Amino acid sequence: MPPVNQSLSVQISSISTTDLRASKTKNCVVKVRLDGTTIRKANLKNSRCKIEFDPPYSLSSESALKVELVQSSHLPTHRIVLTAIDFTVTVAKGILEAQKVSQLTNHLFTNPSAEFSISFSMEPTATVDILSAGIARAAELQSVLDRLGEYSKFLQIVLALGLAASEANSIAKAVFASVDQIYKLLQEQHKCDVDIIALLQDMTDVLACIADVEQFAKSAQLKQAMEEVNPIVHATGNFITQYSTQSVKSRILSLTLGVKTREELDMLTQRFVSFRYKFDRGLAVQSGMSIATMETQLKFLLDRTMQDRQLQILRPKVPEIKQGPEPCMPGTRLDILKSIHDWANTLDGPNVLWLHGYPGTGKSAIAMTFSAQLLESGRLASSFFFKREEFLSQTPKALWCSVAYDFADKYPEVRSKVALTLDAGEVVPHITSYEDIFEKLIIRSLENPLSVPPGRMPILVIDALDECGGLTASRSYQKQVLAALSRWKHMPSQVKLFVTSRNEKNIHSVLGSMGSQCKVLEVGEKTTPESYLDIENYLRHGFESIQSEYQSLPHPWPTPQDLKLLTDAAAGLFIWASTVLKLVGDHQPKRELERIIETLKMGQQTQEHDMNQLEHLYQSLLISRFSSTTNVEVFKKVAGAILVAQTPLASEDMHALIPSLTSQDLDFVCTQMNSVLDSESGLRFVHQSFVDFLVNLPNESPFNYKKVVHEKQMASACFQTMAEQLKFNITGVESSYIQTDVIPGLAQKVSNHLYYACQFWSAHLQSVVGKESLLADILRFMHTQLLFWLEVLSACCVTGSASAALTALDKWLPGDCELKKDVQDAIRFVRVFGHPIAMSIPHIYVSALRFPPATSRTAKRYRGSGLMTLQLKSGGSLGWPGTDAVLNGHRDSVTSVVFSPDGTCIVSGSDDNTVRVWDAETQTKVGAPLEGHKNRVTSVAFSPDGTHIVSGSYDNTLRMWNTKTQTQIGAPLEGHTSTVGSVAFSPDGTCIVSGSDDNTVRMWDTKTQTQIGAPLEGHKSSVTSVAFSPDGTCIVSGSNDNTVRMWDTKTQTQIGAPLEGHKSSVTSVAFSPDGTCTISGSSDKTVRMWDAETQTQIRLTLDEQAQLYPSRVPHCQGAMNVFRAETSQLASIVHIQPDGWIVGPYGELILWVPYDLRGFLPRTNLLGILGNHPMVKFNTSMFYHGDQWIQCNTG
Repeated sequence: MPPVNQSLSVQISSISTTDLRASKTKNCVVKVRLDGTTIRKANLKNSRCKIEFDPPYSLSSESALKVELVQSSHLPTHRIVLTAIDFTVTVAKGILEAQKVSQLTNHLFTNPSAEFSISFSMEPTATVDILSAGIARAAELQSVLDRLGEYSKFLQIVLALGLAASEANSIAKAVFASVDQIYKLLQEQHKCDVDIIALLQDMTDVLACIADVEQFAKSAQLKQAMEEVNPIVHATGNFITQYSTQSVKSRILSLTLGVKTREELDMLTQRFVSFRYKFDRGLAVQSGMSIATMETQLKFLLDRTMQDRQLQILRPKVPEIKQGPEPCMPGTRLDILKSIHDWANTLDGPNVLWLHGYPGTGKSAIAMTFSAQLLESGRLASSFFFKREEFLSQTPKALWCSVAYDFADKYPEVRSKVALTLDAGEVVPHITSYEDIFEKLIIRSLENPLSVPPGRMPILVIDALDECGGLTASRSYQKQVLAALSRWKHMPSQVKLFVTSRNEKNIHSVLGSMGSQCKVLEVGEKTTPESYLDIENYLRHGFESIQSEYQSLPHPWPTPQDLKLLTDAAAGLFIWASTVLKLVGDHQPKRELERIIETLKMGQQTQEHDMNQLEHLYQSLLISRFSSTTNVEVFKKVAGAILVAQTPLASEDMHALIPSLTSQDLDFVCTQMNSVLDSESGLRFVHQSFVDFLVNLPNESPFNYKKVVHEKQMASACFQTMAEQLKFNITGVESSYIQTDVIPGLAQKVSNHLYYACQFWSAHLQSVVGKESLLADILRFMHTQLLFWLEVLSACCVTGSASAALTALDKWLPGDCELKKDVQDAIRFVRVFGHPIAMSIPHIYVSALRFPPATSRTAKRYRGSGLMTLQLKSGGSLGWPGTDAVLNGHRDSVTSVVFSPDGTCIVSGSDDNTVRVWDAETQTKVGAPLEGHKNRVTSVAFSPDGTHIVSGSYDNTLRMWNTKTQTQIGAPLEGHTSTVGSVAFSPDGTCIVSGSDDNTVRMWDTKTQTQIGAPLEGHKSSVTSVAFSPDGTCIVSGSNDNTVRMWDTKTQTQIGAPLEGHKSSVTSVAFSPDGTCTISGSSDKTVRMWDAETQTQIRLTLDEQAQLYPSRVPHCQGAMNVFRAETSQLASIVHIQPDGWIVGPYGELILWVPYDLRGFLPRTNLLGILGNHPMVKFNTSMFYHGDQWIQCNTG
């Protein structure tokens, strides 16, 4: 059905005679009849006639039009039809469609007697335009009464009086009766005109409503009613056209001699009334249907709005990158792009593609081009372009939050899952670990195939993975991303991943080891005919662009020989070609190109690796730009600062941080190095290849820079900046009740160079060799600026870096330095109070400074420096709590824990059937729980290299896990017939030993995951503990049969007799580091040592006063009662959250309490809180909080 606001109709503009073959044309009339009714006629003049339709006459579907040539005789009723032409609208449509025209066209219709030309067109016509034209024509209608104006009223009065007076005179009566009849006809004609205008106006009003309703029409009644409107509009328009072309006389006569005009008008009115009734009824039915679905639709809209709000938190708060990688020049890299698209369009192939190559080979350009093509085809699920200098914002968390947001934005199935996860609070981006973000937002959301056709399979693009981690070459971020990417091969095949990077060892070890599950493409590692041609075209296009700006350049420029020389020198490296074009286009292009060509012709290029060609280009650039010794020193000073900077700094920020770098020096170097230095988005060299070139310059080079010198300069500048700018409440926080991250614009109150100094002083310090020169700066920092420094870190949401920075300082300081004690105490301070420091700047003073033990050097120094806070009258900690942090995550008892060999990770097993991995430094979960066991986990162990974990369980199995990917390796190790109570790795990692309640010890091959030999049998009861000797030749086991036994790992036989002496179950066994002794603990309250060679007891280690079994420390779950100091009456119920925050009724952050002292709520009128531990009493006279917190600073 065509839209009701538009109608496709055939419109006739004119009909004319072109050739009359009839012998007699005298007294002839041309009549136009539509569906049997004459709509227009005209007399022949000189055998010609033309009838105009202005505006064009619209014909409805299947209308029959007839043109007649009629000759009249002297008898009124005797007419002769000389000739006639009939055709239907369908014929006219066919003509127009065949000619493919919509504008006015003429067509000849011929028969033996005559030839007629009909001008018509077929085009969409807005129905409202038809009505508007009708209203305009009707408005032009002017009846006799309209023309009489005020005289018509006078005539009405005269007729009324005249008729009354004429009763006495028959002649007068007849005259007045005739005039009265004429007046009634005039009134009827006037009423007809008014009714036409009213009908048109009513139709126009309803049509506007129909246009709004049409797009929502669903009910059959409403659709059927709306289909009737177009014919009514066309019929009304034609009626108005015919009626308005008549003279006033004709209109009166048409009303006098017949009722056809009035009947036709009444018929149109009735049709419209009938339509209006059907439309209103259909609309009512539609409304009834809509009410049934309105709640569902409204709920959908509300859910969508809520999901939008939830998804916003996934958008990383990172500075916008002003300029991304340039795409490939059109017509280049077609071969490699074809290979990529072939992979992208293959459903049953690998869902990972890794594109690698040397720096400068155009990997990022290819990624950008491919992304643009995917975006155009609707297949780009997400893209992430790493930049080395953006490492602070481009974290693994930022990557996976961005990817999750993009997928959720494009795919409804993902959107609902991500929104539910966020709504449940399972992921909070600034708190949740990157592993949990990847597991819960990516893996879970994409584990089921998406409902997309094969041609729209989503693709994730990650570019420059080798630049993940920043300029410091730190690989922790990169390892985290790689650990996640290694799991992509297990994703649905339709969700594809495209990655680009250098072919670095750590990346190759993950992506390159996927085998058939990852397609690998190389780019630029050898010059192919295609890449050679691409470079040539790239250079030619670039030189043409330069030539268009410099009209004086010769033609051709460069010469074909020079272009070939340049293409050869590029050797497939687009960065070489790009740098040449920037150098030449920078200034004096003709002279610059001649210099480069001359250098190449002089043979400075070598036949070694292609990268040497790029080095020679960079070398020639430096020599040409900095010819004098003074200029060389300026370059080294500026370039050195840029190279050691941890993140790009704008020129003004660099000058503010290092005042000795003048604005003139910075501007000079930026101008001279414009081809390789970007100064718009922070001072940075545009390609890593130039950085590599400068770093690797030999000592004899005049441009060689001393990294140690510049690192020391930068470290000193950082300490100087902090000394000058750090101060109490630097960001002006007004209340201690509000979280830092909800205060808008807080980070912007910290200058860029101060933020840089606070964030990166420790990174620069680690490279400084001469330590004495900076000790005074460090002493001042530790004794006067430490808390102010933490304020800045909290404001900028990087509090987590505080512990790492102080730890680096502790390692850097000399071993006999007294300052080390201050640093070590500060490390404990930020570890214990890191949470409140990150949550709220004021609570550095309100909470954190209150609770350190009396022995804390940090607390004593800053409490005595004018910072007043809540004072303890009794109770409190005598020393630092033994617990730095509580690792929460398991849902049941933790049965086994162990550190990884390098101390960076902890693994735990639990009665909740799971194994968890933890980051020992940050005390956060690493990834999701390792799930697979069907019953409680009893024992866990790390392999010697830390890459694998083994766990034993009540489900009678052992399971092996990959530490990096956190996935189960192979099938469970089955064989035991009862609970596996203890597991251990051999020193070389090739074997696992397990002890079980089935009274046996078993050995397992870690590679084949099969049992080695038969079970080691001998114990008469459950085996509780097993361990390998340091050389791996022996196993020791303890049992509930009260004995210790030793086993030969090679022969798998028991060595000697059981070691007897314990009077109760042996609960734990171990070898000494040199393997000469074993040790055992027992429920008989003793520890016994045994000679491994003679298998005799050495001595009793502990007497029988101590009972040996793992102690359980209960957690205080008691209720807390708040008492007023003056009355000791119960004051109010307060809420202490699991993370230690005591909050007010509206969520105010009142106080944070360390884990071991969670039992009080200080207020100025409260004494303390009674819980499950002794009362802690305060002197509350100096407890300032809320909007009075700043009063704690009296210095």
